[in-house]
Amino acid sequence: MGNSSVDSISQRWELLKAYGLNSLSYHTMQPGLDYFDVLPDGYIAYEDYGPCRFALADPVCSRVDLKPIVEKFDSTHKSITFFHITQPAAMALDSLGYFVNEMGEEAIIDIPTYNWDGRKKMDIRHLHNTAKRKGLVVREIYGDRNIYAQTREISDQWLKRLKKHPKEMWFITRRPAYEDNPDVRKFYAYVGDKMVGYVNFDPVWAGQRIQGYCPSILRRLPDAP
Repeated sequence: MGNSSVDSISQRWELLKAYGLNSLSYHTMQPGLDYFDVLPDGYIAYEDYGPCRFALADPVCSRVDLKPIVEKFDSTHKSITFFHITQPAAMALDSLGYFVNEMGEEAIIDIPTYNWDGRKKMDIRHLHNTAKRKGLVVREIYGDRNIYAQTREISDQWLKRLKKHPKEMWFITRRPAYEDNPDVRKFYAYVGDKMVGYVNFDPVWAGQRIQGYCPSILRRLPDAP
């Protein structure tokens, strides 16, 4: 099992930037997780719940090291479930006798070529136009502590509206961080001077380059457009 020494954390970040192509790979660095480290080759983020072990996303490693790392991890526990994996990881797990189920698919939007035309996007256009009429403006801001005080207040109000469990979920989602995060893009919605909502986009890496972003946290006030 890995530890959380400064050196191991640094190596995980380097692996993430090299191989973190799963849209939830960034979530593997959230606080509270345990790690199966095979450094410097790769790592698996996981958490134990009762008698079961749950691994988050793909092992963060090269495809060459994928199956050997999964085999080593498989020997650590008798009941392991992987959440949110890509096809290469699914094939490696299938070869080891795991049951693999597909539950939904991810949409990948190519921003430069995307457009808002067509009947299927009518609702999106309507929401956009309504927000624009009500004066909503979106800003990307960093380095402002007052911003994070406002986002925390929005999160508190958002959580209070949850009927059953008014607390932060984590693992396959991640908790908001009220500070600047490496390469996370943060956007805030304002009506006048009032912040009414925010959204965070987590980076998706491959080959030390950011390939795209995955929306991870979206919250708003009840009266936001």
